[in-house]
Amino acid sequence: MYRTSRVRRWLLRIAAYLAGVALLAVIGLVITWAASVSGWMDYRPEGTVGTLGRVSRLQGRVALVTGASRGCGKGIAAVLGEEGATVYVTGRSVRGEPATLGRPGTIDETADEVTARGGTGIAVRCDHADDAQVRDVFARIHDESGRLDLLVNNAWSGYEIGPDPALAFWQIEWRHWDLMFSGGLRAAAYASCLAAPPMIGARHGLIVNLTWVLDRPHGHAFYEVVKTGTNKLTEQMADDLRPHEVACALSG
Repeated sequence: MYRTSRVRRWLLRIAAYLAGVALLAVIGLVITWAASVSGWMDYRPEGTVGTLGRVSRLQGRVALVTGASRGCGKGIAAVLGEEGATVYVTGRSVRGEPATLGRPGTIDETADEVTARGGTGIAVRCDHADDAQVRDVFARIHDESGRLDLLVNNAWSGYEIGPDPALAFWQIEWRHWDLMFSGGLRAAAYASCLAAPPMIGARHGLIVNLTWVLDRPHGHAFYEVVKTGTNKLTEQMADDLRPHEVACALSG
């Protein structure tokens, strides 16, 4: 479908932007799924040229990347933009207001970068622990774009307390359990529940859940539990979606 050299060059550009295992794995999953299942990247409107003078393979496709103010979420959104996609990016940090924990980056900056790279970036403020806000995001995507091809569940509030692997389970602040489950596992599950119906109706789509490195223990008891839950949730989601020609996969 695409020569190995072309895929290699694309992956090298991704690595140069953000040297993150999760980012590379997500994009690799998109490539594999697109090439072998749906022909997603074969969609080539005549005359559509990307930022590097080549055809934008995701022109006309719509993606939602949650938790995209910074880090892997921002990197994934930027690369999707480079391929011409319309990318909705969500998060709590917005331009002109204090960012979460004072960390650099906002969804507005991410959306600007998506657009600068050749896509269409759309920032939507959303706390993914608030179901009403999440529903509003999906309603807006439906109203504005009428479709959703890719959901990347990257939102994660567990970092608000660093998951120190040196802590025994009885030493961990109990609030960390709620942060990880409400803003992590539950957030991914709820967003997926809203993404699945339109994808099933179109018999086309991909949901990607971010997880920890699958073959290496982390050492933080609560983190291990929530990521194991993410892995099992993804496995069952994939089984449920497969008959409808929709894919679900892990990246870690």
